[in-house]
Amino acid sequence: MLLSQVESLGLTTTHQRLVIAGAVGLAATAGVVWWFRRTPKPVFKPVGKLSEIWIHPIKSCRGHQVSSAECTPAGLYSNGLYDRYFMVLSDANRSISQRQEPSLALIQPRISEDGECLSLDAPGMEPLSISLSDTAKSDNPVRAFRVWGVDAEGLDCGQEAETWLSTYLKKPNHKLVYYKEGRTKLRKPTVHSMWGKKFASKDELRGYQDLAPLLVVTQASLDDLNSHLEKPITMRNFRPNLVVSGANAFDEDLWKHIRIGDTVTLRRTHGCGRCKLTTVDNETGMYRSDGEPLTTLRKYRMLDKSDPDSKTLGVAPIFGSNVAYDVFGTVQVGDTVYAAV
Repeated sequence: MLLSQVESLGLTTTHQRLVIAGAVGLAATAGVVWWFRRTPKPVFKPVGKLSEIWIHPIKSCRGHQVSSAECTPAGLYSNGLYDRYFMVLSDANRSISQRQEPSLALIQPRISEDGECLSLDAPGMEPLSISLSDTAKSDNPVRAFRVWGVDAEGLDCGQEAETWLSTYLKKPNHKLVYYKEGRTKLRKPTVHSMWGKKFASKDELRGYQDLAPLLVVTQASLDDLNSHLEKPITMRNFRPNLVVSGANAFDEDLWKHIRIGDTVTLRRTHGCGRCKLTTVDNETGMYRSDGEPLTTLRKYRMLDKSDPDSKTLGVAPIFGSNVAYDVFGTVQVGDTVYAAV
């Protein structure tokens, strides 16, 4: 139809092609505009306050509670610390967490004020200080490994760190690696075989988070769980980044979009399936003999089999929401939290 109308104008073939291309371009633009107009914007309503912010410098080691943090493309950052920028590897260059080594829960990492040195402390060990700038300038190798089924790389922190970790864990050749911009590649969660479809093409990870850059939990969810337990637990068992107070228990399951303060906007990717890592006693670095809180969570926090994610999660109950960044900025304790369902 369009071609016959253009031919009737008596234009040259070249001009006909230009007219048709222009018409197609206008139609495509109109289609894009129509699409965005028909896609409703999230309607945010206040749901509570940001009550805790946690950064875990070394994956599976003790975290730091901070009063404010920067949500950046490089990850959650505060006072020289990036969330999960370091990781422990086994002698076979496999990523290690509390699932394999529960005593990692007792390792306390710290970053110097100038961000140049990482220190490690743990029961029965002399503190160790590692110069990150010297490590980056050295010929230390880049190690390749996988985190939650996604390829990752880390710059080896050197022999002193390896000796310290191997002595503490009583196992040889355990290394410490870290993400170093320009030396190690970032990760794309979209390539994950099971969860990749939950993420947008823009989503990326520069550290060693499982898949999503942040984990959100409501305080009411922990309170509800503790009401079912003989021995209460703390947020440390779940290792969240952001804790929201004032909302109802498990409301975070329903939040498709979250805004914190006036700027930072997050998008829920999927519920956080829980494993035996939650049963580590953070004061002893050992698994709890009663299997809690995992035993109780499996009684009332399993996804219904009609949920498409239930097959992927298997026997893992849900506690908390994994979220990705849409808009970066600063968050601080006391910020109003808004959600769209």
